Amino acid sequence: MPGETSQDSVQPMTVDSMRLEVSREICRRYALQWFGKMGWHLDRMSPQQASAILDVRALALAARDEVFVQSTIEKRKTTLQDWIFSLSQGFQGQAHSDCVDAIAQSVTLHRVPRAFLYDMLSALESNLYREQLETLEDLRRFCYRQTSSFTMSVGQILGAGEADHRPYFIKLGVGTGILESLLSWHHWKSCNWAPIPEIWLKEAGISANQMLQADTANAQFQSVIRRLAVQGIEELAEVGTMPPSIEHPIDVNLNQWTECSIDKLQAFHEDPSAVLK
Repeated sequence: MPGETSQDSVQPMTVDSMRLEVSREICRRYALQWFGKMGWHLDRMSPQQASAILDVRALALAARDEVFVQSTIEKRKTTLQDWIFSLSQGFQGQAHSDCVDAIAQSVTLHRVPRAFLYDMLSALESNLYREQLETLEDLRRFCYRQTSSFTMSVGQILGAGEADHRPYFIKLGVGTGILESLLSWHHWKSCNWAPIPEIWLKEAGISANQMLQADTANAQFQSVIRRLAVQGIEELAEVGTMPPSIEHPIDVNLNQWTECSIDKLQAFHEDPSAVLK
């Protein structure tokens, strides 16, 4: 899969302004729905920053919708490869997907490492190939690809993309990635896979298949959901100090993201059945 290269600084070809506006509107539609589920706000950021963040977040959401609507595993694999190819072409102004034009423009403008975007798509591969997550570290790696790659992109867009700031955004992504997984339970059920460490399932006395099919009143099901919620809270508790280059009032939004995510995780801990509501 393509990664970060010297080409990251190359400007994409000029895209027709009307085509770009349509692309950006598609991205907004996908991303705002996700931000609403997460309860996150963008109100303290500049319009340009907020737009770029929405563009980047839309990538994995739009790709997931298109991949998993396919009727067979082979069609899903082909569709995901098409997305990876379209993203690479988008940086040359030749995107094959409606929303990639805006994504490529924002990534180039803010010098977001392209590897972050390919990581987001690789998380879909884990889902598609039903990758076995054995331990907590495997879960963290999945959340890194699924959500830390996005939060690190946010850091770059906000001007805090230096290496010494990345631990903050990585931890933010891992904790909120666990929350995103709980909020996506209907999706996991539909594709018969969920990002849960196998060792946790064994300790709870429930299989992955039973976990996905279980009644929410099932004690083993509840114990696993609570463990996921607690882990997410612990990850977010370690987020640490706001990067010094992130100044007020933008820091209000990032603090709100962390606090809101902890509140939602606590709600799942109190009521594990909420994953299906």
